Amino acid sequence: MNEYRKERLITIARSLSHLRTGKSLHFSFILNKNQLLVTSVNSYKKSHLEKSFGRYFPTKSTENSNYFAALHSEIAAIREFINKFGNSNFTGLTLFNVRVGVDGSTMLAKPCDNCQRVLNSFSFKEIVFT
Repeated sequence: MNEYRKERLITIARSLSHLRTGKSLHFSFILNKNQLLVTSVNSYKKSHLEKSFGRYFPTKSTENSNYFAALHSEIAAIREFINKFGNSNFTGLTLFNVRVGVDGSTMLAKPCDNCQRVLNSFSFKEIVFT
């Protein structure tokens, strides 16, 4: 993915910062070459889909009873793509993940182990993150 495309997607993510529902704001974009197909955001109001199927492995200590496995943007993007296009063929597509700090700065947006496991089960051409 070229730098110009990354900067454009980061600008889009910053412009959508009002969608923040918790402390972190992550966006995932699915692209076919230069065409933006799907934009998704994480949500602290919805549960991570892998948790529903018993395949979610907590990435933080669960000693705190307030722990909630929120819906991550990568999973939301996959679900939205399947709903929108009616298939799960990600061959040749790029997933770009960006995390926006409260001050608008970009932060590390590497997928967690659970999301990475899901992403690996699809045939993305490229997975890029800030």
